[in-house]
Amino acid sequence: MGISNFFKGLFGKTKEEATELVEKASDLAREAKEELKEATADLRKEATENFQKAKEYSAEALHEAAEFGKEAMAEAKEKFNEFKESELVTNTKESLEHGWDSAKDAATNLTHQVTEAGKEALERAKDLVDDIRSSKEENPPENTNPPSNNNDKPTEANATNAQV
Repeated sequence: MGISNFFKGLFGKTKEEATELVEKASDLAREAKEELKEATADLRKEATENFQKAKEYSAEALHEAAEFGKEAMAEAKEKFNEFKESELVTNTKESLEHGWDSAKDAATNLTHQVTEAGKEALERAKDLVDDIRSSKEENPPENTNPPSNNNDKPTEANATNAQV
């Protein structure tokens, strides 16, 4: 029995020590859990605050970007209007208008010249045809009319008479 009491005492003492260690570990775990809750609550609060600050900053930055965009657009419009009214654009516009007017005038003159030349050529052709007709009427060609039927064909007797 002595050994059995020894083991009971040994295991009993170990069991008590183990129970105490488990209790201490459990207490430490509870304390760590509470500390972790507090720490995460602080982190959560800090993260929420930083998120709000970021939202405010980004809204401000977007507003500034929009204002910058409006100013840049207004400046670009102003520069475009200045360019549009510049001497270069005015001179180019006037030059193009003058060139267009010159081209229209040249086309009108060319059309008139072609029309006149065509009229003259038509008149010459009519005169030539008239000259040819009057020449034919004054000097009709001999025997230009072909025989129209068999009765008009020269016979041997007529052919002999025509040769004499």
